[in-house]
Amino acid sequence: MNTPLDADGARISRRKLRHLDVCADPAMPVEDPRGAGFDNLHLVHECLPEADADAIDTCCEFLGYTCRLPLLISCMTGGTGDGSPFNVILARLAQERGLPLGLGSMRILFHDQGAIPDFAMRRYAPDVPLLANIGAAQLEGLESGRLVEMARRLEVDALVVHLNPGQEIVQPGGDRDFRGVSDAIRRLCDHGAMPVIVKETGHGIRPRRVRELLASGVAWVDLAGAGGTDWLQVESCRGQQLESGESFAGGIASDCVAWGLQTAVILAALAADGDNEGDIPGWLVSRRPLPVIASGGVKSGLDIARAIALGAGLAGMALPFVRAHAAGGEAALERLVLTIGESLRSVMFLCGARNLAGLRRVGLMAGSEFVTAVRQLAAVDRG
Repeated sequence: MNTPLDADGARISRRKLRHLDVCADPAMPVEDPRGAGFDNLHLVHECLPEADADAIDTCCEFLGYTCRLPLLISCMTGGTGDGSPFNVILARLAQERGLPLGLGSMRILFHDQGAIPDFAMRRYAPDVPLLANIGAAQLEGLESGRLVEMARRLEVDALVVHLNPGQEIVQPGGDRDFRGVSDAIRRLCDHGAMPVIVKETGHGIRPRRVRELLASGVAWVDLAGAGGTDWLQVESCRGQQLESGESFAGGIASDCVAWGLQTAVILAALAADGDNEGDIPGWLVSRRPLPVIASGGVKSGLDIARAIALGAGLAGMALPFVRAHAAGGEAALERLVLTIGESLRSVMFLCGARNLAGLRRVGLMAGSEFVTAVRQLAAVDRG
């Protein structure tokens, strides 16, 4: 039975729609100017690749599915209240190209079940992983059973819990109390009804927290590091057109233009676990795959290749899809995925990697500044 859209639900819908508008506008300064750090990494070229470029295998396993590219269309939107077909378009694209798809926060569904069609994408994407999504700050107010019941109603394969203290601290009316979140995530995992994925939203998860989350029963961790969309800046841009009566804590956004841990640095620090800090760091020459999704500033097939080479299970993108759709609709989305796939296969061929397992054995080179940043993060994290 549908419930009427209450004041909170209406406010959430308006905010979601404005977030999309801000992110879709290339003139809006919503990206971390540092980048994700992947530009500081170089894969070693192989002049004798011993591979057929047309037979390169880019498939990966994720949540029991075989995906054709190690690329998650990351959680973006839902429940905007404008009848937007964006999730349907993304779901059809995911199905056609064999990609996993994450949906935006389903928080609104607990205010307005009439928004369920914005999230019920299984009929459009029957053969790929679908992810539901809820904010960490909402876990305390929603019982695990109620969350899982809604996720099952959406026919998804996993439930994503997003960590967004950076966004909430500047958002008008944002959730500022994150006490008990770790225990709530653990209880959700203990419920055991479906896999739980924990993700950040653009400021990264330090290596120690990644290991703790995996040890607590989380199936995958999405780093969502710094380098891409910066929600401090998104909220700052949105804050220029707030509704009457709302206020915006803009000071911290202007002070923290480059806040958070860069995605590539986190990945390398995870791979450096136990590194003896010799002349050649171990993560440059050997990596093992982790149940980690590398998102945050990933923009190309080359970035995906570098993330996989560092040990990520797959990579994720959101902003490139938003902007491609804004610029050219469904045709532009198709071109984006085709270009990413062609780029990834070309990079793998030039490295002599026939599949993703081979890509993880490819040598990496990194500048001294990047190596220093990785070692500093690993040292601080251990301390």
